[in-house]
Amino acid sequence: MPFVQKKVHAAPGGFGETIRELRELRGYTLEGLARVSGIHMSILRAFEEERLEDLADPFYAERHVRGIVKALDGREAYVLEKYHALLATRGFVKQTHTVVRQLVRKRDLFVSSHAVGFVGFLLVVICVGGYVAWQATLISSKPALDVTSPIDGQVLHSPHVEIIGETDPSALVDVNGAPAVVDASGVFHVGLDVPRGLTTLTVQARRRYGSATVVERHVNYNAITATSTSSTNENIR
Repeated sequence: MPFVQKKVHAAPGGFGETIRELRELRGYTLEGLARVSGIHMSILRAFEEERLEDLADPFYAERHVRGIVKALDGREAYVLEKYHALLATRGFVKQTHTVVRQLVRKRDLFVSSHAVGFVGFLLVVICVGGYVAWQATLISSKPALDVTSPIDGQVLHSPHVEIIGETDPSALVDVNGAPAVVDASGVFHVGLDVPRGLTTLTVQARRRYGSATVVERHVNYNAITATSTSSTNENIR
């Protein structure tokens, strides 16, 4: 049984016929036009035979129409008008995508969980900052210092004096450069030998960093007075 091949031709005066006539007018075959335009021959044939269903996207294929018209040195507006008319006749409708922009209220951006986390973080920062500031103040401030013995101006009956006082347990204490041991309650006790005459005792208490608290005591050791006192005691005996 013989097969009959039916060739589909474009409508007279339509887009496909316009492309074909323009190609033949310029002396190109389909192969030749494919070479000069860079458009595949199957697309060129689909245009000439107006088989839009063979195109992946008839609207996107409009760029191929422009390329063909440019290669054939034709009138682009005229050919595109025929192409658009063909699209409309075949029922191809270009869909436009409408972007709907939702109005976002400011309170919609407020996420409670994030707010709680931020407040918690802020509280931690404040607590840590406050603790660091308190420690810095504590370290750099002057410690309290109270010297209970000797009293200022005390007369000594021996060339030895006991310095007793109280300060902060973390403070470092020295008397005339001699270090004193501070116990856990802050009490310190140190003994010093003094020469005859008036002696100034300079007691300093300081923390590791910061200024020192200074208290002075004046004591007087008079060897003659001490000897006279001893002799009087012997006479009494």
